[in-house]
Amino acid sequence: MKKSMIKKSAPKVDMQSFAAVFADMTVELTDIINSGMNIIHYCTAPIESEEELLERAEVMDGMFDMAKSETDIVILFATAIADRIEEYEKENLVFPSGSQGEKLAFLMSLKGVKQKDLAEIAPQSVISEIINNHRKMTVEHIKGFSVFFKVPFDYFIE
Repeated sequence: MKKSMIKKSAPKVDMQSFAAVFADMTVELTDIINSGMNIIHYCTAPIESEEELLERAEVMDGMFDMAKSETDIVILFATAIADRIEEYEKENLVFPSGSQGEKLAFLMSLKGVKQKDLAEIAPQSVISEIINNHRKMTVEHIKGFSVFFKVPFDYFIE
């Protein structure tokens, strides 16, 4: 007597449901890949316009807000974006010409710096005299202001 072989049938798969799930996954993965590519672009490519500058600044701020700690990976990306912003600003920021005092006043206004914030470079009275064109900067002042404001040394040389 032969034993009949019992075939186990595979569960039936609803191909339409499977296709729909696969399509949704493809959309999600595409979005993730595109987001990653955007972040890489923001971190590595030079900024080409003011509009792009504002966009990257917004992304950078969002990343800094998103970070849960100083060692969070988003800090690395946000810092890379900040570097691209700084590069753009150095290349595109137009510094006014004028006296040392006018240049110092411009930088202080641009960065929101008060005279007292520069106390390590010069006393407040000396800074006031420079801004009012009653005194010239010394070499030490020029070095200090250049480092503080991250501008070339020769910016203050008349």
